[in-house]
Formats: sequence, structure tokens, C-alpha cells
Amino acid sequence: MVRPRLAIGALVRYLLARVRRLGDQVARIRVGLGSHRSELGQ
Repeated sequence: MVRPRLAIGALVRYLLARVRRLGDQVARIRVGLGSHRSELGQ
């Protein structure tokens, strides 16, 4: 059996890494949309 604490720690690190990746993608998309909107506005 794997130690529960180590397993939970690995899961938390994995989830945090995925959340950070998703956050970076969303931020890039928002920046892209924002730049397009500002260009159209001007």
C-alpha cells in the first residue's frame, strides 16, 4: 500500500499543476480577446 499522505500530496501537486496550466491558457485567451476588442474599439 502507498502511504496515504504521499498519495494525497502527489494528487494535490498534480491538480495544482493542471489548474496553473489552465489558468495560463485562459489568461492568454483573455489577453487576446482584450487586444482585439481594444483594436475594434479604436
